[in-house]
Order: sequence, then C-alpha cells, then structure tokens
Amino acid sequence: MKVVFKILALILLGLTITGCELFDPREWQRLKREYFLTGRDYDRPTGKTSIERPHCLVDENGNKKECRKTPYENKRFTGCSGSNTGMLGTGRICTYEDY
Repeated sequence: MKVVFKILALILLGLTITGCELFDPREWQRLKREYFLTGRDYDRPTGKTSIERPHCLVDENGNKKECRKTPYENKRFTGCSGSNTGMLGTGRICTYEDY
C-alpha cells in the first residue's frame, strides 16, 4: 500500500511540474508575439498552417527579431524548418542571422 502511495505521489508531482508550464504567462506572451511576427494562420478545413512572413531574422538566442515576406539579401541564411500540415504544424520558417 505504501508503494502505491509513493507512485501516486510521484505521478502527482510530475503532473504538477509539467502543468505549471501551461500556465506560464511569459511563455504564452512569447508565443503570441511569434505568431504575430510571422503572420501565422491555421486553416481548419484544410488542416494547413499558412505564414504571411516566413523569412525571419533571429538573434543569438534564437528569438525572432523581425519577419518579412521576401528573403534577406545581406544576412546569413541559417536554414528552413517546419511543416505546413496538422494542427500543430508550425509552417515553413526560414531563419537568417546578422554576420
């Protein structure tokens, strides 16, 4: 019986730790800012994510500073990532850095 209580206590502790991330206002603020910068939009009928401004300039920490529709010409290209499908699809984002 004590073992069952210990297991339940560990499960409860794990859920509490991971659940706190869902309610972190700074994380939600960062995500909303990123969605606004990229112009991200999810279309439910097709299941695709579209992005109006897929070319983003990132800082040394990987945070997006600005995004635009056309590629940057005098910045270092670091690659493209993401997928356009699924509700959690982030869309295709290409990132650039300052030299």
